[in-house]
Amino acid sequence: MGLTLAPVGTVVRAGDPVGEIRTARRRATIVSPLGGTITRVNQAVREDASLLHRDPYSRGWLFAVAPADTTYETLPTGAGAKSWLWDEENR
Repeated sequence: MGLTLAPVGTVVRAGDPVGEIRTARRRATIVSPLGGTITRVNQAVREDASLLHRDPYSRGWLFAVAPADTTYETLPTGAGAKSWLWDEENR
């Protein structure tokens, strides 16, 4: 499995590609959920991409974005976020 992520300091808009996950047979583009500046990138997951599967909600995080505005307030939370995640996992 391979993983690439944009570097810290990259300015992004919502939906901009910021990385890619590759396996032997598939590729998936990672997009920013909001506009802003990438402030942190998880070096541990860059070195061991299996953390994405083994510990996705703790050590498997990818990057942090400092929002450019308040549109992040429209991202799903609670049941809406769970539903979105379920749909993504089964896509």
